[in-house]
Amino acid sequence: MEPIISPWLIYWINLLGNLQVLFFVSSIILLLACIISLVCWKSAYHNEDKKDGRMWFKRCFILLLIVAPIVCFAPGRTTVIQMLVAKNITYERVDKALVAGKGVKDELKKDVIDILSSINKKEEPKESNGK
Repeated sequence: MEPIISPWLIYWINLLGNLQVLFFVSSIILLLACIISLVCWKSAYHNEDKKDGRMWFKRCFILLLIVAPIVCFAPGRTTVIQMLVAKNITYERVDKALVAGKGVKDELKKDVIDILSSINKKEEPKESNGK
């Protein structure tokens, strides 16, 4: 029998949180690098310094354009779990759960009634002794 959810999938879901933090931190670092390289590029006096500043700005900006959408559009841990649950809930499985749940409900109901009746039987003699 094959499990509904693979253990490897659980591993990758837990890893998603770490990847989100990694991409978020790297996008902040890249944004700061873009700002610093832009300031260096615009404030440079020599042509070579301007070329270096422009080159670093382009590199950082291109990497930021790659990393930022990953941060925005990559699903989080909760979203992936919700997607898995939604994928595995079908009308057939809901019907099976309702049928199985009805039997369990009836058994629990009988057990509760039995417990309450046994408690009432134990309390009745105490009340009659006190009169």
